[in-house]
Amino acid sequence: MFVNIILTPYLLFMKFKVSPPPRRIFGVLIILTIVLFVACKKMDSLITAPKQDANRIEEKFFNSHRTADPVENALVNFIKRKNDSLHFVEKTVKQIGYP
Repeated sequence: MFVNIILTPYLLFMKFKVSPPPRRIFGVLIILTIVLFVACKKMDSLITAPKQDANRIEEKFFNSHRTADPVENALVNFIKRKNDSLHFVEKTVKQIGYP
């Protein structure tokens, strides 16, 4: 079956007594296909976000969208103390974003 798929275009050219297109056209089509593939490829991995220092990231993490709830304040203070020793907030923000 695979041989039939490969030979079918050549058999059609032979049936109608038309010569197959020259190799240049095949070369141009291959090059054009490669160019289109590269041009349409996602480039998200090449674009990097601007660098922010750890202090700005931590400040935004702990101070944005806060309420006056005492339970929330106690939880945030606990996380701040843990972050002072483990420094996990910057990595967390880079992986999953801000809360």
